[in-house]
Amino acid sequence: MAVETGNMGPHRFGDANGILFDLDIAISDGPNYKGTAGAFVSTERLHMAVFLGVEPFCYEKPLDEALVIIKRARA
Repeated sequence: MAVETGNMGPHRFGDANGILFDLDIAISDGPNYKGTAGAFVSTERLHMAVFLGVEPFCYEKPLDEALVIIKRARA
C-alpha cells in the first residue's frame, strides 16, 4: 500500500488552526482510493475528519458534501 498526500493548506476549525489535505491511496491487490482530510489540535488532542472513496465512482459525487462537513468540524 502506498499513501501520498497533496494540496495541503491551512484551515481554521472554530478557534483552532489546522490543515486540509488530499490523500491518494494505492493498494496493490485492490481498488485505488482518494480522500480529503482535515486535522487540528485542541486541548492537547488531535481531531481529524477523513473522507475516503473508491476512485472515481465513490469519491467524486459526494466530495462537495464531504468538504462541507469536514470544514465545519469543531472540538
